[in-house]
Amino acid sequence: MRKTAILFVHGIAGSVQVFDFMKASLPDGMDVFFKTLEGHGSDWKNFSRCRFPLWIKDVERTLQDILSQHDSLLLVGHSMGCLLSLEMARRYPDRVKGLFLLCPPVKIGVRILPMLKTSLSALSGKESKDEAIRESHRCSGLPLSRNPFSYIAWAPPFLSLLVHVPKERKKLRKPDAECVALVSQKDELVSKRSGKYLERAGIETIRLADSGHYLFSGKDRDRILERFSRFLSGSERMER
Repeated sequence: MRKTAILFVHGIAGSVQVFDFMKASLPDGMDVFFKTLEGHGSDWKNFSRCRFPLWIKDVERTLQDILSQHDSLLLVGHSMGCLLSLEMARRYPDRVKGLFLLCPPVKIGVRILPMLKTSLSALSGKESKDEAIRESHRCSGLPLSRNPFSYIAWAPPFLSLLVHVPKERKKLRKPDAECVALVSQKDELVSKRSGKYLERAGIETIRLADSGHYLFSGKDRDRILERFSRFLSGSERMER
């Protein structure tokens, strides 16, 4: 049995492409897994049948498969993937040895104008000049449609997440494992007040001043990668 593996978990309606900039930092000797959540990477009809409890079971099955061949696991989450990772840490405290959380949605805070621009860009079918919008489209785990009615089916999965978020705040605690949260201050979907809840829970919180939900500025990317490198170094020390 091998020692430590690392699992990346994306967010709702997202994809593992959001982690592309982190791949070069991964050590050669570690087994790396990228989880595509059920209902993603296909079409909106499959996505519309999914709910947050189903995604918990989906990630847990993957985690159990990995742990059947590894002693321990590191989790890297983005957006909803952070909540799924925190739940796995609660369920497997002796096996999950670290969490690295990007844009954890501890409190939702939708910025109307950026989201409206992103939606209109998707409906137009044209490539936007706005880099943040292009990045959100690139990281989408679902095909974008020019038919506005096709997005109605997205409502139940998103509603299931919105219902869960306040529950997560109530049970938010620092895991026994190392846990680092990075909160974008210009996030289109997550309130920057999430940082306060994370800090109150005793979780190391880093604020990214110039980044959004999908697009991280060059300076903030450097901060993420520097902290990610130390996060991985800690796991390597643990294996010795």
